[in-house]
Amino acid sequence: MKASFLNEKGQMSVELVVCLPVILIVAFIAIHGMIFAAACARFDEITPQFVRVEATKGLDESVTCHVLESGIKEALSVYPGISIAVTSEWIDGITGDEFGEIDKTYFIVPHHTRYRVLLSYLPVGLPSSIFGFEITGIIHQQSFAVDSYKPGIWM
Repeated sequence: MKASFLNEKGQMSVELVVCLPVILIVAFIAIHGMIFAAACARFDEITPQFVRVEATKGLDESVTCHVLESGIKEALSVYPGISIAVTSEWIDGITGDEFGEIDKTYFIVPHHTRYRVLLSYLPVGLPSSIFGFEITGIIHQQSFAVDSYKPGIWM
């Protein structure tokens, strides 16, 4: 019985060398997945409030986008690797394609603005490309349509 153990010297070292990288990769993915999920939950909670308050102040859209971006970045500053982008566009009308009525456009009252807020997550320390493949990160987006002249009303 003792002879069988003598022939297996170093087996545990080999198993450790093989398994440790896999364990580290799984742990890396799990930890950063939880960070992204927590950031998304916080993002989903605070973004509607920021848009509702800031979009109805009557400021220029570019100023509003900048204020939204800086405010949301500050609120999510506890999560490393997060970046925020805010864009806005005028809503002129809704095409009938969305309702099954092709070639029709329904015009809505002017001064409605759609704000798109994009959260992007790229783990800190991860290079932007590996073996020639670009890593863009994970993206989470929300879109809000508001009337700049009626505070607190969603469209």
